[in-house]
Amino acid sequence: MPENKQRYFFSFFTEVANAGPTGAAEIYLDEFDKNNNRLGGEWLGGFYEGTFGMPGYLYQPSSQQVDQVMIDIYSLPGANITFFGSNFYFGVINNRKRLAPIINLLLGD
Repeated sequence: MPENKQRYFFSFFTEVANAGPTGAAEIYLDEFDKNNNRLGGEWLGGFYEGTFGMPGYLYQPSSQQVDQVMIDIYSLPGANITFFGSNFYFGVINNRKRLAPIINLLLGD
């Protein structure tokens, strides 16, 4: 990653249509070096039944060796969750003053 001393912002629009008793989806980020060797990872957060909105997650590479990342969105065992996502964004935060406020999810009920 060209700016691996920088902080990055990951966001997307999501709606959780339905979920089972343990209904949740988790977001995990894997880090890789320039030879595609996995270096480690970081749990970014999750979203749950009734979620509607744009979650925002901050990330900073763990070392100078990080060349690329992979973001995984997965459900927990038995979650039986249906969710939709669009408008995915991942980019460097160049100026914190110009970063739009991070909108936390609206949890329904």
